[in-house]
Amino acid sequence: MKKFNRLKIIRTKYFDMPPLTITEAIEQLENVYHDFYGFRNEETGTIIWHFSRKAGGYGLIIPKENGQAENLEPVVIEAAKEPSLAE
Repeated sequence: MKKFNRLKIIRTKYFDMPPLTITEAIEQLENVYHDFYGFRNEETGTIIWHFSRKAGGYGLIIPKENGQAENLEPVVIEAAKEPSLAE
């Protein structure tokens, strides 16, 4: 078993967490070029973390409420269409 001598927090960040939809949060994740992004769900008020998956797509980390997990349907996000020069 690996032993840790001392765990040291090097940096602490504070940031606003405005209510967002999952689509808006994914847009924010792509804008900040991080692997994960935390946000407050606009519909439920729950704090959710979502992350980029190595195999593609995104994953969500949602805290359980009173030991119960909400079963969510997969979300499909349409990529924004870049205007072409021909249009």
